[in-house]
Amino acid sequence: TTMNHALPPCSDIDRFHLPYNIVGHGMLGVHQTVEEEKRALEEYLKDSEEDALELIAHESLLNTRETKLVYKKDQMKNRKETWQSLQKPSSSLWKAKNQL
Repeated sequence: TTMNHALPPCSDIDRFHLPYNIVGHGMLGVHQTVEEEKRALEEYLKDSEEDALELIAHESLLNTRETKLVYKKDQMKNRKETWQSLQKPSSSLWKAKNQL
């Protein structure tokens, strides 16, 4: 563990935010959670039939351009790709180790 007992020194932050079924720990990131909720709120406002909420929806205050589900999938894909790219040894380093 680290000096403050927070994370192991060789841990990868992207891995902590991946779901359990993808070898992660399933932790939620604050920024990602806020962005997901902004998209969910925008979807709710667009689907609402109440006059006051329709007026708010027409103001386009959020402008997220994608649904919560699409955003969440993109974030998981990016985190997984980043984590996997750090797991693979570079080809030159791998060749050097195997030539010894």
